[in-house]
Amino acid sequence: MFTTSRTNVFILASTSFKKRHIKLRGLSAKIHFAVDANGMPVRAIITADTTADSTQAIPLINGFMAECLLADRAYDSNAILEHLMQAGMQIVIPPKKP
Repeated sequence: MFTTSRTNVFILASTSFKKRHIKLRGLSAKIHFAVDANGMPVRAIITADTTADSTQAIPLINGFMAECLLADRAYDSNAILEHLMQAGMQIVIPPKKP
């Protein structure tokens, strides 16, 4: 039997979309995801499109244990890095451009 651990690796990602079913113009939202190593979502948070990705990182991973976290540079902040180091996770986040 093949089994996988859903907590070996977390990947943080977000995507924006426009709410086409609402008649008011300009409304949009962003979905922030935490996914496991197999790409299966383990948590999602919906926010306003203007919400910074980095503000949702800790709420996305709270309560989960993982060996490693992969994310893009939008999640490179001191608060996130400190939280992940305290949790004992290996961090793979490219630094922000100067």
